[in-house]
Amino acid sequence: MGIHPRAQALLAGMFQKASERTQFILATHGSYFLMQFDISQIAVLRKDGGEAKFVRPADSEALKANLEEFGREEIELMHRNEELEHLA
Repeated sequence: MGIHPRAQALLAGMFQKASERTQFILATHGSYFLMQFDISQIAVLRKDGGEAKFVRPADSEALKANLEEFGREEIELMHRNEELEHLA
């Protein structure tokens, strides 16, 4: 990381534009960078029983309710507290 927040927003926009033509996977531990994407574009890899599970937080009714009540910024807070992985 170490990239200025405004540059992160620009990079996220570039990745979103490129995703119209191709598919790719970004991995990040950066909460602010993660917040630049729509919840439908986010997936979580979680270790479960010794294997990696690919889960989509957008499928979580609890997460949708949190986002409606508290706004998009809640994704960043939930990621920092590891709640996002548990709701997914």
